[in-house]
Amino acid sequence: MNPRAALWVILLVFVAGVVAGIAQRWPYIGTLTEGHHQWLMAEQTKFIDYWDRDGLWADRFLTLESPKSIEAMTFEARGVYSSFPPGGTLQIYALHKLLPDVPVVTLISFYGIGLQALIALVVGLLVLRMIEPADRSGIAVFFVCAAMLTYLFHPAPYYFHSMIQFGFQSTLLPFSIGLYLEYVLRTGGDGRHLWLQALAIGWMAALDWLFIPFGVALSLFRLVSPLPGQYQRGAIAGLFRTGCQIWLAPSLACLAFLANLHFNDQLVELYSRAVLRTGNSDGTPVSLQIVYQRFFIETLGNTSGWLLLSAVASIAFVLRNRRDPVAVVCCLALLTPCLYVALLPNDSVAHDFSALKFFVPLSLVTFGIMPYRVIWRLSGKARLASFSLMAFLWAFYLVHFRTTWQDWYQDRPPATQKLAEWLRAHATFDEVYLSDSLEIADNPPVPVAISRKRVWLFASPDALQAFQAKLPAAARTRFVSKYDHGACFDAATASTLPDGNHLYLVDAWTAERLRCLAWRWQGKS
Repeated sequence: MNPRAALWVILLVFVAGVVAGIAQRWPYIGTLTEGHHQWLMAEQTKFIDYWDRDGLWADRFLTLESPKSIEAMTFEARGVYSSFPPGGTLQIYALHKLLPDVPVVTLISFYGIGLQALIALVVGLLVLRMIEPADRSGIAVFFVCAAMLTYLFHPAPYYFHSMIQFGFQSTLLPFSIGLYLEYVLRTGGDGRHLWLQALAIGWMAALDWLFIPFGVALSLFRLVSPLPGQYQRGAIAGLFRTGCQIWLAPSLACLAFLANLHFNDQLVELYSRAVLRTGNSDGTPVSLQIVYQRFFIETLGNTSGWLLLSAVASIAFVLRNRRDPVAVVCCLALLTPCLYVALLPNDSVAHDFSALKFFVPLSLVTFGIMPYRVIWRLSGKARLASFSLMAFLWAFYLVHFRTTWQDWYQDRPPATQKLAEWLRAHATFDEVYLSDSLEIADNPPVPVAISRKRVWLFASPDALQAFQAKLPAAARTRFVSKYDHGACFDAATASTLPDGNHLYLVDAWTAERLRCLAWRWQGKS
């Protein structure tokens, strides 16, 4: 092929892959169930809905667990999710403002698929740039397509990007861009690329904690393998400039996040989250053996073996020439997620979606540039045989995983979905819903993301009375139950909901009414 034809082939493969992926996932896009890890999809849906109703400034850019209601007015009562900076949610919120008629859940799904496509494109373009110019029009184009298709069709990114959108995957786009710019800088880039990369790292810091291991890995490689001209003004000046370029923008993003938490009295919550995620909640760190077994064996499986092979090849090229730009970028891509696991072992072990960070280097290094570098060192029949074997192994790996891709999608509506839908349509701000047998809590988040209203469950009438006594005077209480408590309430204030549950409008919680409920609590006679 001529170079232009090769580019058209790459573009055609990319577009066909994106379109096919959307068509195949169409029945699942925009769904909100309690299936595999729908937790985060519902969390982000809640955050955006609350900002939309309350106002972004009124909620102080905080990601809140419970809807604002007459019984939950303060941030403490509503709960703040402080595990991650709010940048990922802010991006989707801005998109929601531009497209207000698109349901939030559908918007989140398409946003995640768009991220997946852009990451695959950046990875493919980086592989293409790393390939020798003379080889960009031949069968080496296969490695560009393999890198993109791996990220587009492996079930992990295939599922997580469309169904579990959150900051941890939003950050993979600036991570990919940061890797691309690092290669540009090592092959003739200028100061503009340095500051573009600085902005990409700052962008990462607004989304997720991956910027810390990326910054550490980048700092390490800038020491052992400096950029061209890094120390031309002296060692001290070079180190200072490098430190500012890597750490200034993310430090400012983190300071803004921490300052917002401080002024809203939420720093203690962030600290408790940090202790939990690092695996030190009981004072004992998570053991390396547990992390290795649960994450690299049980979660990543044989993908760990492929990553290990590409890591060995990348390290060998760096040892051969520490200024080899391809090898340095490959090592940087592989080291960053490994450092993340070391930094947040509990988070990595508890959440299999954190493994998505490894699929950027898997696509870029393992099935992209490193096989090309190894195989193209051969010639003649040896090269052709090695290339054929690699193409077969890649196809076998991907097809093997793809046979079970539908198992990831689990249609599991919450048991209280009909109640949640009714509440969304009818509940008002000053109503408080109490129950002896039903609950819509802040977590798990799927029901409350649908309802935008809590239903408070109590173990006894005494607990209900204690809660009700603290409500504001303007609160109007409602009692909802699976059981018929009509004998304890006025017939005129009772109704049956579409799902068969009973609803009672309560004007006053008299002692007689509470005694009646005590006899009939949770359907007992």
